Amino acid sequence: MVSVIIVNYNVYEDILKCISSIKHNTKDISFEFIVVDNNSTERDIDNITKDFPEVNYIKLDVNKGFGAANNVALKEAKGDFILLINPDIIVEDDSILVLLRFLKDNENAGAVGPILFKPGEGLERYYPFFPSLYSRLMQENWMFQSAPITKQRFTTFWDKNIQKNIPFKVDWIMGAALLVRKEIVDQIGGFDEAFFLYEEETDWEYRMAQKGGDRCILPNSRMIHNHHSSSSKIGHLFREYHE
Repeated sequence: MVSVIIVNYNVYEDILKCISSIKHNTKDISFEFIVVDNNSTERDIDNITKDFPEVNYIKLDVNKGFGAANNVALKEAKGDFILLINPDIIVEDDSILVLLRFLKDNENAGAVGPILFKPGEGLERYYPFFPSLYSRLMQENWMFQSAPITKQRFTTFWDKNIQKNIPFKVDWIMGAALLVRKEIVDQIGGFDEAFFLYEEETDWEYRMAQKGGDRCILPNSRMIHNHHSSSSKIGHLFREYHE
């Protein structure tokens, strides 16, 4: 079974679309859905069990961040595999089945993720290597797409590997859509709750790497990512601070 974990903050309509896309496009997999509400100001999320009675709905009274909310759900998860997925993800075709089969067939893989596409923009590239002082300086000064090393890792790395159309290893996979073995989670524990927003999955997968679990991107698994639908509700300055 796959435990699907979704954290909500004022994006109920996105969650309805996300769950619907999973159910419509994924066959031959048993799921449990766990939705954690991070003390949203908009209370339409309380209707989730009317729209999807099978959902395990957890309502938090305090918003302690994305990682903390996921940790609550991880303690409830009963599946052998955990799918962390953002509310603004739309699953296409059999993308989840592709990820699941890869994990089942490759014992060394601890986590896998799809290729993400942003509406109107195309392929979503990010820096899939563990950060260094150099890379962080380039990123925070908006030079990561022009500085030699980060440019190669931000663009060329993605394009070349996707063109090969075979799974490729990365240091970390974006937590917007991340399938993980439950046994790996049991070994490394949950997210470090000192990270309120952003980079919590980078730290989490760094600990995963120390346990020897590979992290891989699968080009034949593709999803749509309407980026920042949740974080846009908390304000630009707040996002910038946590980035």
